[in-house]
Amino acid sequence: APSRRASASSARNALSANANALALAAGRTSDEGKVSPASRRRFRRVSNLFEGSTFLLSGIPSKGEVDELTELLETHGGVVRRDVPPPAPPRVASADLYQPSQDVGAPMRRDAPGSNTIVLTPAAGRTLKCLYAAAVGAPLVSPDWVRDCVEAGSSLALEPYRMSRRAPLAGRDGDDGDGDLNDEDATRSAGGVFDGVVVSLSGDAHYVRQFGVLLRHAGADVVDAADLIAAEGQDVPMGEGPCDYVLVQTAAGAGAGAAAKRKGLEGGLARAAKRLGVPRVRHEWAVDSLLANRLEEMDETYRL
Repeated sequence: APSRRASASSARNALSANANALALAAGRTSDEGKVSPASRRRFRRVSNLFEGSTFLLSGIPSKGEVDELTELLETHGGVVRRDVPPPAPPRVASADLYQPSQDVGAPMRRDAPGSNTIVLTPAAGRTLKCLYAAAVGAPLVSPDWVRDCVEAGSSLALEPYRMSRRAPLAGRDGDDGDGDLNDEDATRSAGGVFDGVVVSLSGDAHYVRQFGVLLRHAGADVVDAADLIAAEGQDVPMGEGPCDYVLVQTAAGAGAGAAAKRKGLEGGLARAAKRLGVPRVRHEWAVDSLLANRLEEMDETYRL
């Protein structure tokens, strides 16, 4: 058993190193977070009302409304992004969170991820952008806030326009019992739900790419399926492997060729998970954990 644990620990360190390398590469090459097509138009700026803020639009019912909101935001100094941006490169040390003041040399904390981002949506949901807001602590806000700000000619308080995130289960710590997270709990735990958690993803390419970006924003190390499959180890006790979980996409769609290729990879990943003692769980566990701002209890609802 000690030799198995040592082997698992060594493999875990190697996988985490590979995950950091992948995250760095993603930050350099990803096209996620590009400015939206509507935002590429040259709108004449009429004010700086939304200057310094970045906006993501989720669940807007029509293209006409998307174009309307984009024009309002851009003409008043805001930036509209089409996709969830790539996560920042892995932190090398805690000192990296600070940068020196040019005036007095005192440390000054950098803005946290999502601190200047607002997700505009008519209703809170389980879309990628709404989950991103949960991951980084960005507010979900009704589009009416934008229109009312422009009409008032000033930036109005967000609170009356905020969309509550729904917790999957009521009555647990961090929940006041009505299913809505209170602001204090959301602020305390936002952005680090998966800190220290190492996962691999099993599903189609779209899921692996986008869900991987989301989990990295929430603090997870995401290792490539091929690296986990290639990891050494045999008969490792469940839960003592080089990875905490394999998150399995429970509903996937793809063409016949892509589906066959994915099935082969998923089969190899399932065998590797069993060999290395890594639990396979439904990806809904991660979604529910993000919405609840805590790691949800791993029960039979999620286990595979």
